[in-house]
Amino acid sequence: MTKGIFCFCGNNIRVSRLGVEMSLRSEIAKLRKEVRGELKKTSSLEELDVLRVRILGRKGKLTSLTRELGDLSPSERPIIGKMVNELRQAFEASFAEKRRELERELQERKLEKETLDITLPGKLPQLGGKHLITQIIEEVIRIFIGLGYQVAEGPEVELDYYNFEALNTPPDHPARSLQDTFYIKRKGERPVAEDVLLRTHASPVQVRVTEKTKPPIYITAPGRAY
Repeated sequence: MTKGIFCFCGNNIRVSRLGVEMSLRSEIAKLRKEVRGELKKTSSLEELDVLRVRILGRKGKLTSLTRELGDLSPSERPIIGKMVNELRQAFEASFAEKRRELERELQERKLEKETLDITLPGKLPQLGGKHLITQIIEEVIRIFIGLGYQVAEGPEVELDYYNFEALNTPPDHPARSLQDTFYIKRKGERPVAEDVLLRTHASPVQVRVTEKTKPPIYITAPGRAY
């Protein structure tokens, strides 16, 4: 009687284990189909990471299937275990391929937004730096502009009239001699208003502005002198 009961219970155990095996096979097929469908719908790397954790994470569906292998018979355990391992490898490959695909699409979208016109000339790197005097001149100009002044400019090749005559510099002044001034065109021994020269200061600019502008006049006239 006892032996019969034991055999009957053993049959129940075999039937139960057979049910687990069939259930696992069904779950494996179902999970394979589910992941295939979810991967097709995944459109971003964030969604892919969420799906990967849900399937392959520590509490994922495939991990849960792995834990159920202990309920199988010793003969079926390696068979189903191999199926689970192969499924994991297939999922890993599918997730990796999907990641490459999404990264490629993301890169293509970035390139479309950041299109470069390769026909444009390149930008040469700036070499060297500004001379100290140039920096000081620019700083002084900024100060005057901040005070409400305007920057005025005039020719460096100037008439004697604007450089000397209009400033009441007498003809016999030493500054008007050939030793102190670079004349480009001079009509005679004595300087006259029509002579052409390289300006010796920036004051000719003031004269020109005064001729054309009504007071009050607020200007600064930086520039070369010779």
